[in-house]
Order: sequence, then C-alpha cells, then structure tokens
Amino acid sequence: MKRLAIAAALLSATCGGGGGSGPTPSPTPVTETANYTGTTRSTSATTCTGDSHSFTAVDGSISITLLSTSTNENLTAQICPPASQTCTLTRRQINVGQTIEAPRQGGTAQVLSLLPLNCGTGAPPSPDPITYNARVIYQR
Repeated sequence: MKRLAIAAALLSATCGGGGGSGPTPSPTPVTETANYTGTTRSTSATTCTGDSHSFTAVDGSISITLLSTSTNENLTAQICPPASQTCTLTRRQINVGQTIEAPRQGGTAQVLSLLPLNCGTGAPPSPDPITYNARVIYQR
C-alpha cells in the first residue's frame, strides 16, 4: 500500500497534477482586408438582385469602401449576419470612394450586399447590370 501511495505521488508530480498555469488567453484578433467584385441591378420597379459576400468577423469595427462601379453610380450597402435583422450596417447609401464603418453586430458570420440606389423605389429598372469593387476591413 505504501508503494502505491509513493507511485501515485510521483505520477502526480511528473504529469503536472498539481494545478495549471491558468486560463488560456484569447487569441489576438487579426485585421483582415477582403476585396470583393460583384454585380447588382434592379430587375423591376420593386425588385433587385445582386451578389453577396460572406466573411467571418470577431468583435470589433467593420468598414466598407466602395472602390468603383462600372457606371460610376453610388450604391446601397448592408452588412448583416445571415437570416438576421441585427445588422452591423443597415442598408444605406455609399458613394464611390466613400468608407462607412460600424461595430460588428450579431454573430461572427457576416454578409455584405450592395444594391442599386433605385432598388425598391418604384423607379424603372436598371438598363444594365452594375459591376462594383468594394473593400471590407474587419477583425478575424
């Protein structure tokens, strides 16, 4: 019995059974820059379509810059978690060359969508699709 106790004590000492170094620190967020190219258009007086761009962001600020559009038109931007009404950036106008920044809302999964300004306004549909280039900066 005495040998068993000594063996257990030695095993505990060599295997680190005396506690630990505390909680593991959270990883430091990394700034990520993503460039997206896509197409958008209004297809009727009340309907629009466009590409969407998914990314994963931890807590922190998310910014979008509309770099260019094929027609030099301004667009509307929205960033939300999928299937959520808690948006990081609710749909708002973004001008070519403009940057909009907001704190991340909702979960880590985020989706960027860009649509024409006349989307849902009852205005005539776009004659041609609008191709755009946008940059998103976020914490990953």
